[in-house]
Amino acid sequence: MKRTPLFILLSVWLVLTSSIFLLPTNIHGQGSGEDEYVVNLPLIMTDSNVGSEGLAPSEFERKAIELTNLRRVENGCPALTTVPELIAAARGHSADMADQNYFSHNSLDGKQPWDRMQEAGYTDFLSAGENIAAGYITPEAVVEAWLNSPGHRKNMLNCNFNEIGIGYVLDADSTFKHYWTQDLGQR
Repeated sequence: MKRTPLFILLSVWLVLTSSIFLLPTNIHGQGSGEDEYVVNLPLIMTDSNVGSEGLAPSEFERKAIELTNLRRVENGCPALTTVPELIAAARGHSADMADQNYFSHNSLDGKQPWDRMQEAGYTDFLSAGENIAAGYITPEAVVEAWLNSPGHRKNMLNCNFNEIGIGYVLDADSTFKHYWTQDLGQR
């Protein structure tokens, strides 16, 4: 099969940038005594009043959830249940990063992952984690990248998490164009 120069150039760019635009974080829920927030950063919303009831994942988001669950089951963890509140939080953060052209777990307004989750209606959680990525064009590429990064892998294969939401946003005018947020939780 003959490869076009554009295909080769894009392939090289994807390989060179794939490990740069990843950041995991892991947070433990708030509560009494033993619960505290912990954020680990080993690597790289729409209006919060938007209701999340009945929110369903897009085709790309659904595929990324399916691939995440496949890998969890292969590694002895139960499949995660998709919940609309985590979809809303994840999609909102991906949209915010794309709209405001930044890449971070912390929003430019200072909100952290658990703040966005709670604003989206995901409350009373025992623990939560977030993985973000930018520049990955397909669900397969982003899930593989997360699995090949120790911090992201730890979040994805944490058998205590039982719920998930993934948000994917494509914005051709932003730096990385493709923004992904994977929110995981335990209630």
